[in-house]
Amino acid sequence: NEKKENEFRFMALSGVFCGLAILTKGPVALLLVLFTAIVFSISKRKKLFHAKSKGVFLLTTFGVASIWFGWETLKHGTWFLQEFYQYHLKLFSKEDAGHGGPFYFHAVVLLLGCFPASVFAITGFFRKHDADETQLEIRRWLLILFCVVLALFSIVQTKIIHYSSLCYLPLTFMGAWEVFHLQKNNQSFHKIQLAFLLFIGVFFGIAIAAVPILFQHLELIIPYLKDPFADANLEAEVHWGKSLSLIGIFFLTALLLFWFYYKRSFSKSIAFLLVASVIFLQAVLFSFVPRIERYTQGAAIDFYKSLQGKDVYVEVLHFKSYAHLFYTNKKPLSSTNSLSKEQLLHGEIDKPVYFVCKITKANIYRKLPQLEEIESKNGFVIFVRNP
Repeated sequence: NEKKENEFRFMALSGVFCGLAILTKGPVALLLVLFTAIVFSISKRKKLFHAKSKGVFLLTTFGVASIWFGWETLKHGTWFLQEFYQYHLKLFSKEDAGHGGPFYFHAVVLLLGCFPASVFAITGFFRKHDADETQLEIRRWLLILFCVVLALFSIVQTKIIHYSSLCYLPLTFMGAWEVFHLQKNNQSFHKIQLAFLLFIGVFFGIAIAAVPILFQHLELIIPYLKDPFADANLEAEVHWGKSLSLIGIFFLTALLLFWFYYKRSFSKSIAFLLVASVIFLQAVLFSFVPRIERYTQGAAIDFYKSLQGKDVYVEVLHFKSYAHLFYTNKKPLSSTNSLSKEQLLHGEIDKPVYFVCKITKANIYRKLPQLEEIESKNGFVIFVRNP
């Protein structure tokens, strides 16, 4: 009886967290939980939980999810649920929002994006090592979770980097699992694994060292661009100091020191590489990402910010974005949500409407007599329509 009570308690708690996951990410959260549990059950060749426990899980899951979905349905009917379902079905069945990619997209993202843990984990996925039963059960759960998430989102046609983010936890666990046991047994990485580690690390170091130099000499990049929008993006004024190349040089130096210590002390070399990777990543995030953002959407964001406090509508045309809803700092009912895009373009309006589109689609809207072009900058064209 006590065992069953504990099982009910843990299943109820699991249902609470699964319900919160549904509120956060949608029905795919429940799908991942169920698929992982089913595969785990098959791998163990036995039923995991009693029927009543499963009922407790489903009841608490839908109970928590209904805190918002239930209220929305009672207040506005089933329209939102239908659209929500259709949207997720569309993401699964075809490319959406301009985000497509090959089947192996997420495998490459995880290998490069979770470096160096991803390389550590290569052998960790296949070797159990010496561990107690509880540790092996945790490893089995995480291994199955990784495979389920990677397989599911490799099949999904819409490819966005963060879709496979649930793989980060099991992947880094496997990396830590492998390093711990290699250290414990006084072993080292396989030669191919070590070659992967150095190759990817050198690639990152050279790439980051080269980026500031390339952006200082845009004439080396522009001839290879076939996209007028990307070409116009590069007209943005962004300062790239030569000192930024030192970030890449720092990481290349760290790899040399890692190799030097690797033959002498496995533990110290791994610790050194991990610390160097953290410093390298943070330096890239703070120094490179804001500069890249100035190219990709800086002009549009500057314009959105200029509309803060003004009683106007703002809408984007022919591309998907939430930036205009965020950077204008408007409440939902006072922004575009109160009128449809078609109404804003052709219907009755009670205040000015600003439209932002990419330069590649601007000619479509230049033909509309009710729109006045007021600015074209770094690939973005801005129109206004007055009441």
